Amino acid sequence: DQHNSMYYHLVERTSKKVGELCGEDAAKRIYFIPQAHEKVGPVYDSLQLRILQKDGSVAEEELPGLNAFLKAVQARKYGIAKFSDPANARNYLSWQYLKAGEILPSALPQTKRVLANVCDLRLLCHDTEVEMEHLASCLAESFKEHLHN
Repeated sequence: DQHNSMYYHLVERTSKKVGELCGEDAAKRIYFIPQAHEKVGPVYDSLQLRILQKDGSVAEEELPGLNAFLKAVQARKYGIAKFSDPANARNYLSWQYLKAGEILPSALPQTKRVLANVCDLRLLCHDTEVEMEHLASCLAESFKEHLHN
């Protein structure tokens, strides 16, 4: 449907804009996490992305500049948060229904590493192609300013 095609448009345009601003190698540093299984019919109301290290590998810890990147995107009125943020409902440390001892990072040693530098970008169902272009530019410019050094 149209909304899902806009999702893929945003992925393509953001990669292109990062490549134009920072070089093709930099464009490979924003990995858009594929959506659900092909047999599942999702409605893309968010886009998950992982910021990779300069060599294209997954960082074990949070990258310097990630918080500044997020704040720059948020300052332009886009909803983006890192999965590891304690305020993010997707962060297992915020799950109040688990016993306190079950949610310590030591109880789930790989989870902190897997969530490092993964962000959730909210999408609106009524965004137009022009609005998606603005969002792609925002992501690319914020990446260049805070993560491409």
